[in-house]
Amino acid sequence: MLFKRIFATFLMIASLGITATQATTLPADKNPAQSILHILDYVAVDYPATVKNGKVINRAEYNEQIEFTRRLKPLLAMLPQNDVNSKLQAMTDKLIQAIEQRAEGKRIRTLSMQLSTQLISAHRIVTTPRKTISIKEGARLFTNNCTSCHGAAGFGDGVAAAKLDPAPTNFHDRERQGQRSPYSLFITITLGVDGTAMSSYASLSEQQRWNLAFYLSTLYHTQNELQQGQRLWQSGQAVGIINSTKELSSVTPDEIRNRHGEQGVAVLAYLRNNPALLDTGKKPPLKVSEEKLQQSINAYQQGRQQQAYELAVNAYLEGFELAEAALVHAAPELKNTIEREMGLLRAEIKAGKDVQSVTLHANEIKLLMQEAGNKLANTELSSGMAFFSALLILLREGLEAILVLAAIMAFLAKTERKDVMPYMHAGWIGALALGFITWLVAEYLFDFSGSNRELTEGFTGLFAAAMLVYVGFWLHNHTHADKWRAFIHSKLHGVTSGTVWSLTIISFVAVYREVLETVLFYKTLWLQTTVDGHSAILLGLLVSVILLILVAWAIFRFSVRLPISLFFRINSALLYVMAVVFAGNGIAALQEAGVVSMSIINFPKISLLGVYPTQESLGLQLALILLAVAWLGYERIKKA
Repeated sequence: MLFKRIFATFLMIASLGITATQATTLPADKNPAQSILHILDYVAVDYPATVKNGKVINRAEYNEQIEFTRRLKPLLAMLPQNDVNSKLQAMTDKLIQAIEQRAEGKRIRTLSMQLSTQLISAHRIVTTPRKTISIKEGARLFTNNCTSCHGAAGFGDGVAAAKLDPAPTNFHDRERQGQRSPYSLFITITLGVDGTAMSSYASLSEQQRWNLAFYLSTLYHTQNELQQGQRLWQSGQAVGIINSTKELSSVTPDEIRNRHGEQGVAVLAYLRNNPALLDTGKKPPLKVSEEKLQQSINAYQQGRQQQAYELAVNAYLEGFELAEAALVHAAPELKNTIEREMGLLRAEIKAGKDVQSVTLHANEIKLLMQEAGNKLANTELSSGMAFFSALLILLREGLEAILVLAAIMAFLAKTERKDVMPYMHAGWIGALALGFITWLVAEYLFDFSGSNRELTEGFTGLFAAAMLVYVGFWLHNHTHADKWRAFIHSKLHGVTSGTVWSLTIISFVAVYREVLETVLFYKTLWLQTTVDGHSAILLGLLVSVILLILVAWAIFRFSVRLPISLFFRINSALLYVMAVVFAGNGIAALQEAGVVSMSIINFPKISLLGVYPTQESLGLQLALILLAVAWLGYERIKKA
């Protein structure tokens, strides 16, 4: 079934045809709708400081407000005619009249926003970037184009600022920028501002203007808001505040503050800095788990047992598993408890336990997840924590593979067949490449769900275990010098074409099974860390790579110096131990995917050694150990 899925996936890739429908609208800098929205945004932001209590504070600014709003009606007449245009004209008349009567700023702002919303809806104006936003490119564009006026940090204090009237915008101004959305900034960048030094940047591509607009929107927020928003998002407490990229592009801090208070502004800060979180449509992992658990219980109560079981599996794989890396540091005992209880719940559903007890158990798990969310919300992932998390992820996931690769390298060196090394290297390099390709396909083209990921890891783990058992016995069978010399003479230094393929396949599967999960964990950690912590993640990754290389070097260096008999015994034992580890991990992955039953017992969990407290995984590992004991006993009897 797994290979059918993979084959079907690649058929889909091969036959993929991508079509796109392009709007026939005018360029933004020549589009009357964009000009109307630009004027309305300008009025909403600037008018409140122009008139106070019915009195004009700044006559020049007030006259400008009137001039700009009177341009709205001829611009509206240029739009394609539809049934809403008369309503737009009436709303415009109302706005102009309110300004001429020197209405309060709050009312003018409300009328401007209502007119903008109606215009966007009536003429289906695109207010959302078409591609994923890059804050990093936005910062680069700002440095290259804006700092001479707005200053290096956006405070409006650039070298040319003193000569400009009006002064350049200070993007940290909480009052004014609290009324700006990324879309309003996008329009200003596109059209410029008449009568000021702010010229149009329509020469930049649409995506570049969006990147710059989003970067500018981040300058409003403080570092404390960003960190608080990160904790709220990761803990699942931010769901429902901002639900789409469209909303993120058009909402202002003041609007969010009115709806959700300061916590809402903090979430806005985090999402403006990490807009890709909404591009992918992904909710916080713990919230995904809670929703899947509720769906599972609903299905179980309606008698759909199999669907309930699959939803319970997805609650773990597509939700909780992605939060484990953060919980390991914030609440390790709670993490282990939730993991165990979710396994027990799946077993209860599969066994058909009574609905009331299963529902009660699921609700208890949801409470535990809420507790975990609170822990994450009150725990800041510091740069030091990000470093050690990144370090441990690769060490944990890569140590198994590196032990196998180092043993193979030592074996080839010992047998004086270094010419075979390129095949072994091709195996693990190919595994890295295919692993990343699989992840990219899963990320951007198809849904490589948690279940499919675990199936891949499970089956490749069991296949690797079988290969290592074979190689382990083969090495042990050649521990005696006389057998080894005879083998060398008959098999050209001990490595046949079949052995070459075996070693290549082992090096491939040992690495491939680790890649998907490793990349997933690093992606999750990256999203859970502020921009300042990203360099710590990269440093942790680098240190982990260095440590793994040192482990491989130590095994290679010291094992090749051993006498031939001892060398083969040690390598045989090492590879057989790794076979036991891979077998345990393989069964655990298949249990998480829901294809192997799970009978939890009271036994310690040691994930680094592939030891999990279930009868199925421990049973297979015990069988492999007994097989090795039986083989050694048989060999001893033969010698006697």
